[in-house]
Amino acid sequence: MTLDAYVLANLSARWQVTPSVTLVGRVENLLDEQYELAHTFNTPDRGLYVSLRYAAARPQRRRVRARAPDAAAAAGAYSRQPAASTGAPMGHD
Repeated sequence: MTLDAYVLANLSARWQVTPSVTLVGRVENLLDEQYELAHTFNTPDRGLYVSLRYAAARPQRRRVRARAPDAAAAAGAYSRQPAASTGAPMGHD
């Protein structure tokens, strides 16, 4: 048995109401086509679906831009400083 040809159109839309709320709408079988996927296997008529989605907004992280270190900061506690010179050779007092 050969089934009749048909065109099935679906439509969906999404609208971001706020950063946390999204409205979603969908129409299935937009043209209200009467069709069968298999002989005597009925399929649904047009269907309209609407949903509202909420996703808690994540707190935004503040970005801090790093500054180039100045000379005093570069010679900090973890830097090795040369010993003060007394004029005498090392190891001889």
